[in-house]
Amino acid sequence: DIASNLVDAGYTRFTIANRTYANAYKLIEDQIVPETARVVTLDAIEKEIETCDIVVSAINASEYVVRPDMVKADKWLTYKCMVDLGMPRT
Repeated sequence: DIASNLVDAGYTRFTIANRTYANAYKLIEDQIVPETARVVTLDAIEKEIETCDIVVSAINASEYVVRPDMVKADKWLTYKCMVDLGMPRT
């Protein structure tokens, strides 16, 4: 799974965004991500994307969750890696 591979690669800071805090905390409880991970709701992702190096989206939604206006490169000081695993493709 992606999170465990990132941990194995040395990444230590994770922010989990989910529709609910309960679902996000379940990822931490299931030890998918380190217990030091921060949890935010989906309405906070635009600000969170600015501070992330890697963004993995795995959501089933009929509308964009990570919108094009959120990922304009001129908003960032560093490059980003974006991975969309959502179905259908959002």
